[in-house]
Amino acid sequence: MTAMTRFGSRLRTALALAVVATVASVAGAAAPASAIMGGTTSGVLRGQVNIWVNYGNTYACTGILIGAQWVLTADHCVPDDPNTIRVWVGDRRPKHGQQITVRGWSNEFKRRDAALLELSWPVQNTQNVVRFNAGPSLLKAGVTVAVRGWGGEYPNGPIPQSLKVCSMRVGASVVDQMRLDSGDGTPMKGDSGAAVWQGDLVQGMIITGNELNDAIALQTSVLAGWIEAVSGIKGVRT
Repeated sequence: MTAMTRFGSRLRTALALAVVATVASVAGAAAPASAIMGGTTSGVLRGQVNIWVNYGNTYACTGILIGAQWVLTADHCVPDDPNTIRVWVGDRRPKHGQQITVRGWSNEFKRRDAALLELSWPVQNTQNVVRFNAGPSLLKAGVTVAVRGWGGEYPNGPIPQSLKVCSMRVGASVVDQMRLDSGDGTPMKGDSGAAVWQGDLVQGMIITGNELNDAIALQTSVLAGWIEAVSGIKGVRT
């Protein structure tokens, strides 16, 4: 059993118990999530950026543009040396639009699988910047959400030529995480860091999944204080 499978199994079990007990405790670091399998080609770009490592030669993850110079993504996507990262913004096609290097990064102090990338200069089109939920409200089980990313279209498959989107349903929701059940598609490797959307507000970020029928996301509400402390960016209180 892989580390990713073990982590996903533990987390799904904890979330299932949380529906009854209303609390859950999950240990361990998240392994990479899967890419969107199924779903459709997205007709819009909503704050998504594609993140490349190895000086822009290797696709890594999806990210969320939360400020003109700040990207939220999964911590496991970030190499030790931020100088090797290249972020592409402003286009649904991977490696198109504006290419920006990274000045530095910060990971979430409680060791959740979240990181902030500080871009070396601001993006050209600030209309791509998106809003995120700062709490205290959480999504309830049964709510339908959307996930957009550049993850592979099947396990170990190539990334798509354009951004993809799928709908998912919240299966369980606790203070810091939520389990998302597959709707018309499932996140795959490369979709880590992708936003979980309800309407025009980001509610979470994909961190792991089983590449079959579910994914695990961090709630942005639990990250909001850290995001503001590092970047000065405030989320939307709900």
